Amino acid sequence: MDDVVATRTLQGPDGPIRLSIGRPRPFDEAEPEGDHACPVRIEGLEDAPVELSVGGVDSLQALILALGVVGDRVNSAQREISFLGRPELGLPVTQRTSSGSTVLSVRMSTE
Repeated sequence: MDDVVATRTLQGPDGPIRLSIGRPRPFDEAEPEGDHACPVRIEGLEDAPVELSVGGVDSLQALILALGVVGDRVNSAQREISFLGRPELGLPVTQRTSSGSTVLSVRMSTE
């Protein structure tokens, strides 16, 4: 992945899990203010690296949704994973509200 803008290394039961988020780019270079895609790479969570492209109506939404996709993918693994020795990974996860809306929330330790 070119132009990585954020990384995080988690610890899994089988070794490190490396998360990489790339710079959001417009789907169409001729329309730089239009829809964007944000590349994601997850290494060490599954047998082979996972590479995804997450779309949004602009670069900010693509980045936010990419973070949510990473959090959901890691949480769906149902394995003991930690960050800085703690179970709170500091990644957004998708939650459904009682009204049917979807929200992203982040749980971090303050200690």
